[in-house]
Amino acid sequence: MDACPSCGIRLGSADVGDGASWFIMLVVGALATGGAFALDAWLRPPVWAHALVWTPVILGATIGLLRPVRALLLASHVRHDLLNDDRKPDVG
Repeated sequence: MDACPSCGIRLGSADVGDGASWFIMLVVGALATGGAFALDAWLRPPVWAHALVWTPVILGATIGLLRPVRALLLASHVRHDLLNDDRKPDVG
């Protein structure tokens, strides 16, 4: 697909990189760590129960948030006109 069928934005240079992945890892990691500490303080489950609870939560949150966050980064690129690859880089 060369362009978005809805808005006509050229998608050839639409590369948001790993920004979404890093942001999601930081946010989900912080929330999961806080949640694991809170769960441990409240219920004192064994280690295997933590693994049983937090593995699907972390995987689900990461995979579930990846597409919307990448879309937000792409929308930010479009809003700030960063997809126009016809520009010459500024020198000096």
